[in-house]
Amino acid sequence: SIAHPKATLHSALREVRNIRRVSSSTIKEPVRIIIDEGDYRLSEPVFIRSEDSGTEDSPTIIEGRSGAKVILNGGLSVSNWKRLTTKLPGTPVTADGNLWVADLPEELDGFPPVRHFWVNGVKAVKARWPNEGEMKRIVSWNKQEETCVIPHVPLKLSEIRGMEMFILQWWENAVLRVKKMEEVPGGIRLHFKEPESRIQSEHPWPPPSINEETGNSAFYLTNLAEFLDEPGEWWVDHKSRKIYYWPREGEDMETADAVVPLLENIIRMEGSPCRPVSHVHFRNISFQYTGWNRPSLMGHVPMQIGMPIIDAYELAPPGTAFDAQLQNVGWIERPAAAVLVRYAEKTSFQSCNFSHFASTGLDYREGTKYNVINGNLFEDIGGSGILTGIFSDEAVLTHRPYIPEYKEVIVESNRITNNFIFDVANEDWGCVGIGLGFVRDTYVAHNEIANLSYTGISLGWGWHTTPNIMRNNQIISNKIHHFGRSNYDGGGIYTLSAQPGTV
Repeated sequence: SIAHPKATLHSALREVRNIRRVSSSTIKEPVRIIIDEGDYRLSEPVFIRSEDSGTEDSPTIIEGRSGAKVILNGGLSVSNWKRLTTKLPGTPVTADGNLWVADLPEELDGFPPVRHFWVNGVKAVKARWPNEGEMKRIVSWNKQEETCVIPHVPLKLSEIRGMEMFILQWWENAVLRVKKMEEVPGGIRLHFKEPESRIQSEHPWPPPSINEETGNSAFYLTNLAEFLDEPGEWWVDHKSRKIYYWPREGEDMETADAVVPLLENIIRMEGSPCRPVSHVHFRNISFQYTGWNRPSLMGHVPMQIGMPIIDAYELAPPGTAFDAQLQNVGWIERPAAAVLVRYAEKTSFQSCNFSHFASTGLDYREGTKYNVINGNLFEDIGGSGILTGIFSDEAVLTHRPYIPEYKEVIVESNRITNNFIFDVANEDWGCVGIGLGFVRDTYVAHNEIANLSYTGISLGWGWHTTPNIMRNNQIISNKIHHFGRSNYDGGGIYTLSAQPGTV
């Protein structure tokens, strides 16, 4: 009740589940879980299961109270900041007296390294060389040795543990953990950790660019104390569990809202092929702050629209059982999503806010049908704003046309309308505003997509003309602008493979 509310959404969902278990046949009106104003910090994802399903007459509606600001938060506050009065070893002289320090939250004990940090809702920059807005170009790449030569770094690097290389590769970028560096004539040779070292040098597309006419691939290095040299940058010493930050102008660290992510998922709405979740709706809720740990554990070498490569290599001689001319093969997996939906029908997200994520915002995966994503705001997202459809399973060759044996897995008849998608793919530049894989009868209309590094809407998957499940998709009346800021071979709307009847 209003006077005696439930303490958590988990508890409210359990109550609704019990009500439906006991008297589902007699309920003829919507069941509403109303969340009062507040910033709700979660210690685990909210799970929505088949048993939480409503009906056509009695849907389950999870909504923020009218006029209230309701936040489901996957982050942790970093507090008790102190100005650093001693020299942080390795940092440049310019940092002296400008750094603040705090302890990492205890909840992160045993977690992978912290990759993301926000201050007052603005993503801070992990200490990097050269600084934000600048990049250098690689000198060469040796695929056989799995090494890269870069220009000399004008800094004395005493310790490279934790250092990463971000490299721009045509329509994608890779994140490679550096294992060793050595001086060589003309620069520095970098060696990388596995598995990304092998994947980066074996996968054929997209490769590092070596081109005298247009220039070699651009890169920057990140995550060393030596790179902490300007306002807005941060670095974590995981040995001492300390986070260091150089505040921007106007930021008061004694009162700032400083956040690091704890969770990768805020919502996991997952049914099964035989019992999908149905008639569950989210309204007027803000989902904020999630991380993505995979690049810290195994690097990140994506194939297209941010899909991480598990394995990929060229074929000699070319050809497979389904394509006699195929020259390369690859297998991919899916990046994490703040809100993940699998096997769900007639669900919706309306008038919600998705912001401050390291990876995908909202992902409708296999077995999702007749769902609605309408009137939402997506902003400050490291990966894609919205994904839906199949992009091949981990066990399936991604070049194979998608013709599933069971219709329950097909993604179809979803509607994505009236959303504002802004400043997404701001960390994984090859991601997109809206990414649709193998889908059919999908309607995408009246969305505005702006300020991203690559493609606005990507429709389809695979690189072949073979008929598959895709057909009759409509991408109409969308406003797409200020895209392609850094990556190329993209478009406002980018399509792949055979999909007859698509407009």
